Amino acid sequence: MALAAGLAVLASFPARAETYPDRPIRLIIPFSAGGPNDLIARPLGDRMSQALGQPLIVDNRPGANGIIGTALVAKAPPDGYTLLMTTGSFTANPAINAKMPYDALTDFAPITLLAQSFGIVLVVRPDFPAKSLRELVEMAKRAPGRYSYAHSGIGNSNYVAAELFQKLAEIELIKVPYKGTSAFAPDIMSGQVDMGFMSTVIATPNVNSGLLRALATTGRERAPTLPDAPTFLELGFEEMDVTGYFGLWAPGATPRDRVALINREAVNALRSPAVRKVITDSGLRVVASSPEEFAQFVERDFEWQKAIVKRIGMPAE
Repeated sequence: MALAAGLAVLASFPARAETYPDRPIRLIIPFSAGGPNDLIARPLGDRMSQALGQPLIVDNRPGANGIIGTALVAKAPPDGYTLLMTTGSFTANPAINAKMPYDALTDFAPITLLAQSFGIVLVVRPDFPAKSLRELVEMAKRAPGRYSYAHSGIGNSNYVAAELFQKLAEIELIKVPYKGTSAFAPDIMSGQVDMGFMSTVIATPNVNSGLLRALATTGRERAPTLPDAPTFLELGFEEMDVTGYFGLWAPGATPRDRVALINREAVNALRSPAVRKVITDSGLRVVASSPEEFAQFVERDFEWQKAIVKRIGMPAE
């Protein structure tokens, strides 16, 4: 496999881990501040900083569904001082964009799969007229093109889920793009946009506090933090098995010893009770994989993304 082969090539680099790191490490998040990535990255980064003896500085670089910030990492010096933490948009973007500023399978060194979701959540404001998914579908069928949904970029899991939902339900919604979930969540609460799919990391506290209402979740089982929200599968939408993930990468030619060191400290941080609690309380499952396991996961997800893009009839641009 391309990624696995890339990992093997890294073994040819000389070992320099004994002097690394000797300065701060920049962790680029290609989405706006306050989103799901930030909520995981900050406690994870704090724990890793303690172990590495250097600060892990979060640097939000939003735009183009994560492409802008991700491209910065692809072009960064492969020395372990620039890392990328992002979502399934990493594999979704190449599936829908024929011209990318980087090759997701060769320009990055996978470090670890941090966490996976139980699905993503379709939410509306508390006073939205539809009280169930069935009522929402009925309303949308009566008024095609009247209701809107927010998304954080074409190809992001919240966009893919919304497009697949429309296809399966035979409804038509208006697309409203944002730079991240944290940007569109307030607009759903205020009624500027009608609905949106979002990670449980953002949805859970807002649903539990009454600022949003969850209609259904994707995935094969209910989110532990939103037990009252049925799955789309329960409601008859068998193909709505859309889940998200969060991963950690370095530039592709980063020395293998540095990838291994970062992996070790990231995995150790993920195993700490404090970091695990943040992740599980957000409705996610901790993974903490090896670089090789993550490489295999990325290749499988890339193939799934291409299949789902074809399913919803969205040709590569």
